Amino acid sequence: MMRFFFSLMGVLLYSVVAVAEGIQVHVEIHGIDDPLLSNVRALLTIEKQKQSPRLTESSIQRMHQTAEQEIAQALQPFGYYRPTIEAQLQPPVADQNTWQARYHITAGDVMPVAAVTLTLLGEGEQDAFLQNSLKQFPIKINDPLAHLTYEQAKKNMLNAVQDRGYLEANYSLSRIVVDMQAYAATIQLTLDTGKRFRFGAVTFEQETFEFESDFLDNFLTFKPGDYYSAQQFIAFRNALSSSGYFDQVNLEQENITTDSDGHPMVPLRVKLKPLKKNKYRIRLGYGTDTQLRGKLDWERRYINDDGHRMQAGLIAVQEKRHLVSSLDYLIPVKNLNKDYWNFGLRYEGFDYGFKDFGLEEGGDTRLQSIALSTGRHYPRRLLNRWSVQESLTVEYLIEDYNLLEVIFDDPLRQSVFIRNRPEMAQALNPQLKTLVPGIQWRYIKTDEKPFSQRGQQFSFSIKGALNGFLSTSSFIQTRVQGKYIHGLFSPSNRVIFRADIAYTHAETQPIFSQVTHDIPQSLQFRTGGDRSVRGYGFESLKSPNNLLYAKHLLVGSIEFEQMVIDKWSAALFYDTGNAFNSFSDMYLKESIGLGIRWYSPVGPVRLDVAHPLNDENADGFRIHINIGPDFSW
Repeated sequence: MMRFFFSLMGVLLYSVVAVAEGIQVHVEIHGIDDPLLSNVRALLTIEKQKQSPRLTESSIQRMHQTAEQEIAQALQPFGYYRPTIEAQLQPPVADQNTWQARYHITAGDVMPVAAVTLTLLGEGEQDAFLQNSLKQFPIKINDPLAHLTYEQAKKNMLNAVQDRGYLEANYSLSRIVVDMQAYAATIQLTLDTGKRFRFGAVTFEQETFEFESDFLDNFLTFKPGDYYSAQQFIAFRNALSSSGYFDQVNLEQENITTDSDGHPMVPLRVKLKPLKKNKYRIRLGYGTDTQLRGKLDWERRYINDDGHRMQAGLIAVQEKRHLVSSLDYLIPVKNLNKDYWNFGLRYEGFDYGFKDFGLEEGGDTRLQSIALSTGRHYPRRLLNRWSVQESLTVEYLIEDYNLLEVIFDDPLRQSVFIRNRPEMAQALNPQLKTLVPGIQWRYIKTDEKPFSQRGQQFSFSIKGALNGFLSTSSFIQTRVQGKYIHGLFSPSNRVIFRADIAYTHAETQPIFSQVTHDIPQSLQFRTGGDRSVRGYGFESLKSPNNLLYAKHLLVGSIEFEQMVIDKWSAALFYDTGNAFNSFSDMYLKESIGLGIRWYSPVGPVRLDVAHPLNDENADGFRIHINIGPDFSW
C-alpha cells in the first residue's frame, strides 16, 4: 500500500513539474499534402493542443492514442477510407521537455462511386428541365467519392429547383452508403419538390411622386400567374434599379396565397423612392486635339407620371470654336433604357478656314447645321442569334455654309465668281435641306471586367435621301464599326482590334482641282485623332482633292496591351486609315506608337504617343490623352 502511495505521488509530482516547466509536443505529419494535410491538422487534437499550458504526460498519450482514428476521419471527406498510418510518440530526451509525435500517412486509393440514384418527387417529377438538370449532376459512376463535391452538388441542385419556383423543395433522402468490403460507395438522393409556386399580384408603394401603374407594369419581366423564377425576380428588380427613375428599390415577398385552382402564389410588394427630378453635370477638360472644352448637361428625369424625360446638352470646344447644343424628349414604350421614342433638336457650328481647305491664303466661314429628328429604339433578336439594339430614325437636316468666303477673302471677287460660274457658286454655297431616314443595329457583349479579356462591339447603319422627297440631294450611305478584344497568352495581356468602314453612293461635282459631294457635310467623313489614326491631328485626314470632307472611310487598328503592375499597363499599337473620295485615290496613312493605361476608379485613362510612318510633313510625334471604357457608343 505504501509503495502504491509513493508511486502515485511520484506521477503527480512529475505532472506538476512538467506543467511548471512548460511541457510541449512537436508534431510531424508526413506523406500527404494539401488539402488533405490541412484537414488532418484541423481535426488532429494533439496538433491543436501542442502548445497548451495544461499539457501533461497522460494527456499527450491519450491524444496520441486517438490520433490514428482522427487522421482516418480527416481523410474520409476526400474519399480515402483505407489509409495506412504509422504513429510514433517519443518522450523528452535528457533535460528537454518536448515530446515528439510523428505520423506517416499513406492515403491509399480513393473510394470510387459505384452507383448514383437521383429521384424527384412532387410536381417537379414531370418537369423536363429538372430531369435534364439531374443528368448534369457532377458526380458520376467511377468518379472518386469527394464529400465536399457531393455537398456542393446537393446545394446547387436544391438552389436550382427552388429558383425554378419549387420554394418548399427539400431532400427526403440524402445518403452515402460506404461498402468497405467492396470498397465502393453508393449515393442515394431523393428530392421532394413539392408544388411549383407562381407569381402573385404586384403592389407598388411610392414616395414623393407616383408614376402610373401602367408605366410601372412595363418593368415587369413576368406576368402574375407565371411560374415563379428567381431569375425573373432579380431581372425585375434590376430593371427598376437601372431605369434612371428610382433612388431606392425594395422588393418584398408577402405571405403565400393560393389561387382558385389551389396553386401557391407569391405576391410581391415593391417600395420605390424616386430620384430627384433634375440632374446637372458640368465637365471641363483639355485635349491635344480639341484644346479647351466644356460640357453642360441637364436632365429632367421624369416630367409626368408616364415617365417622359427630357435631356439637354451644350458642348463648347476651343478648336474651331466648335459649338453643339441638343434637346431630346424621350417617351418610354417599355423600359426607357432599351425601348423608347426619341424626339430631338440639334445645332452644330464650327469655323472652317483656308488652311482646312489646303490654301495658302483666304478667309473663313461658319459651317452650321440644324437637325430635327425622331426615332424608335428597341431591343430585338437578329437572325435568332444576336440580341441587338435596333433604331429606326428619320432626320431632317438643314445646313448653311459658304465656301466662297474661304476661297475669296474679297467680297468683290466672290461676286465676280458667282456671276461667271453660277453652278460652281451654288455648289460652294449649297443651302442643303435633306430628309434622311435610317436604320441602325448595335451589339455589345463583354465580360464586364475593367481589364476585359473578351469583348465585342459592332454597329451597322444605313441611311439615305432622295432628291425631290423633301430633299435637295440624293445619296445612300452605309457604315460598319467594330471592336474586338481577346486575351492572348494570359489574363495579364490582351489584343484589341478596331475597324471603321463607311461607303457613300452620291454624285460628285468638280470644283477647280477639287471635288464636292451632294451630301450634307455632317454626313461626310474625316479621320485622325485619339480614336482613329493616332499619328495625326483630330479629323485632319482626308484625300487632298476633297473640297470639304470625303465620301468614304476606312480605319483599322491593332493594339497589344500588357499589364505591368496592378492597375497599370503598357500598349503597343499600329493604326492605318483615311477618308477618301474614290478607291482610285485611296491613300491610307499609317502610324505606330506606345501607350500607358491606368485603370482608375472612374475608368481607364490612356496616354498614347504616336508617330506617323508615311508623311514627311506630319509632326514627329503626337500625344493623345483619352478617358473612357473599352466599349461605349
